[in-house]
Amino acid sequence: MKGKNMKGRKIIKRLLTLLCCGMLMLTGVGSNIWYASSVPDDDWNGYARIALLGDTDTPTGKAGENMTVRLHLANQGDLDAEDVTIVPQVSKDENEFPFEISKSTYSVRLGGGNPARTDSVLKAKDDDTVVFNFKVRNDVVTDYYEIKYKITYSTEGSSTLETITVSSYVYIEGKPKDKDTEKLDIQISLQNSPALPPVTYGQPVAFDLFLTNYGKTDAKSVTITPEISESADKFPFEVELTSYEQRMENPLLGIVSQPSESDRNQRVHFNWRARTDIKTGYYPVTFKITAKDENGTDYSVDQTVFFNIAGNPAKDKEDEEATEKDKNKSEPRLIVTGYETDKKEIKAGDEFELTIHIMNTSDRTAVSNIKFTLSSSEDKNDNCFIPMSGSSTMFVKRIGMGESIDLIVDMTAKPTLEAKSYPLTIESEYEDSDVTQYKGLERISIPVTQELRVTTGNIEVEPSSIEVGRQSNIMFPVNNLGKSKIYNVSIEFEGDSISGGETYKGNLDSGATANVDAMVTGVAPTMDEGYVTALISYENEKGEIFTERKEFQLYVTEPYIPDDSFDFPTVDDTMMNDPGAQKGLKPWMIYAGAGVLAAIVAIVAAVIIIKRRKRKKMEEEVEDDEIL
Repeated sequence: MKGKNMKGRKIIKRLLTLLCCGMLMLTGVGSNIWYASSVPDDDWNGYARIALLGDTDTPTGKAGENMTVRLHLANQGDLDAEDVTIVPQVSKDENEFPFEISKSTYSVRLGGGNPARTDSVLKAKDDDTVVFNFKVRNDVVTDYYEIKYKITYSTEGSSTLETITVSSYVYIEGKPKDKDTEKLDIQISLQNSPALPPVTYGQPVAFDLFLTNYGKTDAKSVTITPEISESADKFPFEVELTSYEQRMENPLLGIVSQPSESDRNQRVHFNWRARTDIKTGYYPVTFKITAKDENGTDYSVDQTVFFNIAGNPAKDKEDEEATEKDKNKSEPRLIVTGYETDKKEIKAGDEFELTIHIMNTSDRTAVSNIKFTLSSSEDKNDNCFIPMSGSSTMFVKRIGMGESIDLIVDMTAKPTLEAKSYPLTIESEYEDSDVTQYKGLERISIPVTQELRVTTGNIEVEPSSIEVGRQSNIMFPVNNLGKSKIYNVSIEFEGDSISGGETYKGNLDSGATANVDAMVTGVAPTMDEGYVTALISYENEKGEIFTERKEFQLYVTEPYIPDDSFDFPTVDDTMMNDPGAQKGLKPWMIYAGAGVLAAIVAIVAAVIIIKRRKRKKMEEEVEDDEIL
C-alpha cells in the first residue's frame, strides 16, 4: 500500500511539472517590452512593432549537452521592420545564463541562418523564427531559467533604432536542487491587458490593466505606478492627482499556488484626462511595478504600454509647418569643383604643389570654423601622398554664400607607387550661421606615372647572309626594367632588303622578359652596309605609345645562277678505264674543283656588285653636295 502511495505521488508531481511547462510556454516577460495586446493591429499606423509570440514549446535541455532555442517573432505594425538583430543577454551567473560562453558574440540577424535570405527584414503583419544553439553548463541545477533577449530594429524609411527586451524560458535537467538554495521568483507582466481605448485630446479616458504573475512565487504588497512627467511626450495626460500609485489588495499568485493563468490575473482601473496641447500620435507610458516575495525580498519591473491619441489640430498644424520649414532649410554643402598641380605629370617620388578648389554651394548661409582633413590611404594604413609640412589638417575661418576658396598643399608621391590613379579624400567639418554642425566628404583622383625602362639583349641572326627569297631567323630578348607594366608589346623590322617578321608579345609585367623569335625574308640584294632595324613599340597605362630601335646586320645577295658557257673537263670511258689516268686526276676531284670555282666566282661577283653600288652612291652624294 505504501508503494502504491509513493507511485501516485510521483505521477502527481510529473503532472504538475507538465502543467508548469505549459504555463511557462506562454510567457514573454521582460523590461521595456511592447505588448501586442495593448493596441489593436489596425492602430499601428506608420510604425513597425515587433513582439515575441508565446506559441512555441518550452525548450528543454540537459547539463553538458547542446540544446536549441527558438523565438517566434511577429511584426504587428503596418510598416516593415529592417535590420532586425536579436542578442541574448549573456552573464557569467549560471542563474541568469545557464549556458557555456563559447562565442565572442551571440548576435543573430533575422534570416542569417537561411542561405536564401539576403536581408534582415520582418515584413509588416508577418512573422519569423530565430534559432539559437547553446551548450548547457555542467554545474546548473534542475530548474526553469529565464533568458532575456535584446531586439533592435528600425522602421522602414527611418534611421532611428528601436530596442526592446523580451524573455523566454527554458527547462534544464541538471544537478538536484538544494532546498536552501532554491530561488524564489516573481515575474509580473501586463501582457494579458485588454486593448487600450482610443484617446482624444482634452477628453477623459478610462482603461484597465491586468497584472499576471508568471513566476513560481506568490507576489505580495504589489503596487503599480505610472511614471509622471511634465513632458507631454513622456506622459500625455493631465497631472491631477497627488499620487498615482495603486496597491493590490490581494497577493499575485504564482504558478505553483495557482496553475490557471486566467485565475492569476488581477485588474487595475485608471481614469485620466488627456492634455489639450498634445499632437496626434502614439505615446508610451511606463508603469513601475513593485512587489515582495514571502521572505520580504523586493522585486520591481518596468512595463510600457502605448496610447493612440488624436491630438489638437492646432498643434498638428504647427508641427506640419515646422516640419515643412525644416525640409525647406537646405543643408550647406562644401564641394570640390576641381584641382590642379604645378606639374603636368606626377611621377612616383615627385614633390608637387596641389591646389584644390572648394565651393560653398549654399545660397542661405555662410559656413565657418571649417576643418579640412586630407587622406590618400588605399589600405587605411599608409598614405600614397604625404604632406611635406607633416600635417594633413587645414583650417579655414569662413566661406561665404556661393564663394570658393583654394586649398594649397605641398605633397610628395611615394616612390613605390605603381602607375595608376590614386584617390585623395577631403573630409570637412563646419558650422552654419545657426552654429549647426555638418560634415562632408569629397574625393578627387590623382594619376601617378612611373619611368618606363625597356631594353633589348644581343640579337642573334642565323644565318647572317641570305640570298633573295631565302629566310633568316632573328632572336633577341625584350626586358621591362621599369616598375610599371607595359602593354601591347610588338616588334617590326625595317630594311630595304627584307620583309616580314612582325611579332606581337602582348603585355609585359615589371621585371619580366619577352623573347622574340621571328623569321624575315630577303626581297632585294643589300645596297649598303647591310643594317636592318628592329622596331620595338609598347604602350603605358594611358595608351601612349613608345618606341625602341635596335640595329643589326643581315646581308642579302642575288641568287647564284651557274654559267652554262663554262667548259668542264670531259671524262670519257677511256679515261675511267685508263689506269694511268686514274693515278693522275680522279673524277670526283674534277667535280669538287668545279663547285669550289663556282662559289668563288659568286662571292667575287657579289663583292664587286656591292663595291660598285657603294661607289655609285658616294658619287651621287658628292654630286648633291656640289649642287648645294
